[in-house]
Amino acid sequence: MGYTANDIRNICLLGHGGDGKSALCESMLFTTKAITRLGKRADGTTVSDFDDEEKKRQYSISTSVIPVEYNKCKINVLDNPGYFDFAGQIVQSLRVSDAGIICLTAKSGIGVGTEKGWKYLAKANLPAMFYVSKLDEEHANYFGTVDSLREMFGASVIPFTFPILKGEQAVGIVDLIEKKAYDESGKEIALPAEAEEKIEEYMAELNEQVAETDEALMEKFFMEEPFTAEELMTGIKAGIRDRSVTPVFCGCAYTGLGTTNLLSNLVKF
Repeated sequence: MGYTANDIRNICLLGHGGDGKSALCESMLFTTKAITRLGKRADGTTVSDFDDEEKKRQYSISTSVIPVEYNKCKINVLDNPGYFDFAGQIVQSLRVSDAGIICLTAKSGIGVGTEKGWKYLAKANLPAMFYVSKLDEEHANYFGTVDSLREMFGASVIPFTFPILKGEQAVGIVDLIEKKAYDESGKEIALPAEAEEKIEEYMAELNEQVAETDEALMEKFFMEEPFTAEELMTGIKAGIRDRSVTPVFCGCAYTGLGTTNLLSNLVKF
């Protein structure tokens, strides 16, 4: 199928080795039915690590381009090596990218790869997003990870999605802008009461960042007038473009939790 430039997104994945980049690619392909089973790196069956050397070492050496088709859009995902000995590959992929997603895990949080990914994107002046992976790991702490991201990278960092927890287990995901909750299969579920508070808190932070993108919006913000849906959309897009809004997404590649939501946000914004 032919795509116009408007329907194509080139997104590069950054972050440390083991922080879930290739697994996220697999999940995107599986969710969009491009592959019929989830490859696992340990078995040497992932799509992005097709090279024998990569299978043996169990990490990516070269950047691979994974085309994902979702909602009449083509998302070219550039899966970069997480070990920075292969930095040349990363710099090349940034030249063709519209934006970057920095992967980090909900358990380990910020690592060297997270900071390096941020620096690469800042230097290339490209929009940045974070994807907090492996929500299913024991001691995964999404909210703690978001707090440390905000501490390190500033107020532009805003959770666009966050997990619904039952005990320690992530049983669903909430989309901040849509104010809706979804299960692993991407089906809408009831929004839990505690999610409402978080939505309010994060929306207040987002509105503040959005206000900075435009004088008219700033005026509205000071008058405490709510933004229309359209103003919010335009403001978010402008904020992502000028790096005053850095969305945080989350999920679990193996169960597919959050993958559909990430895809629809990539298309939307």
